[in-house]
Parts: sequence; C-alpha cells; structure tokens
Amino acid sequence: IINPKFKSETNVLEKPKLPVLVDNSASIMELNQSENVQGFVKLLKGHKELNNKFNMSFFSFGSDFRNLDSLLFTDRNTNISKALSTTDELFKNETAPTLLITDGNQTYGNDYEFSSLNNRNKVYPVILGDSTEFIDLKIEQLNTNRYAFLKNQFPVEVIINYKGNSSV
Repeated sequence: IINPKFKSETNVLEKPKLPVLVDNSASIMELNQSENVQGFVKLLKGHKELNNKFNMSFFSFGSDFRNLDSLLFTDRNTNISKALSTTDELFKNETAPTLLITDGNQTYGNDYEFSSLNNRNKVYPVILGDSTEFIDLKIEQLNTNRYAFLKNQFPVEVIINYKGNSSV
C-alpha cells in the first residue's frame, strides 16, 4: 500500500517494409513497356491485401535514385546496383524484401547480379521487355586444322545454330 508499482506494456504490430524500385530509363520506352510499368505500379498501389500486409514505398531509378513521383522514362543511364545498394542502406536494420521492376538493361555501375549477393534483404525482380526466345544465329563450334596444305578444301569447319522461323 505504501509504494505501489505500476507496470505498463505496449505492444505494437509493425508491418514489414516493401520497397518497390521502378526503372525510369529510356530503354523501357524503347521496348514499348511504359504502359505495362505504369499499370503495374498503379495495381500495386491499389492492392488492398499488399497494403494491409506491407508498408510499401515506391522509388524510381535510372541515373539517380529518388522517390517515385512520376514516371517519364527519360533517364539516359541505368544503374541497378546503385538502386539496390541504396535500398539496402535505407532499410538496413529492417525486414524489407525488395521488388525490382526493370528491363534488366544496365548501362553503368557494378554488375547487379553479384552486388545483390551482399544485400541483407531478398530481391524479387519483375522483368519487362523482350521474351527470352528470340530469333538468333550463333556459332556453336569452330573447328580448325592446325596445318593447312596446298589445295586443302576444308581448313575450317563452322557449326552454326539458328532459332527462328524464316530462312537465313
């Protein structure tokens, strides 16, 4: 009765962060993917279940990394590794899986395939642009003879593979 003690506990449920990185480079426009990107970002912003589970934050990148206010697709350069490392620094002590929306074309910076291995949070890419199957002609194997003799008809053998529908 003389010295009462009061104990108070406060529990706060904090949603994990979900940074969304959107490529704002001119290559998106050249691949005719600008409408797909803007539609996908609009879908993410309006998705009720995602917004209930995550605190979503949107960023754009190209030459620089910035908050997403509008997408113009005018940046002449793309530095994906800088965007990933900046996101990793912003959310370094938090659980923040990263959603990366890009065409995968990087014009400068470190190779993002290897630089993202050091990130604490996982990166989930959404790749836009050309399909993986495309018309291609490539040299599969090149066989040469070390010694060429006079009037030798076949000193080089080239094995060429072609994927496509039209004749080459």
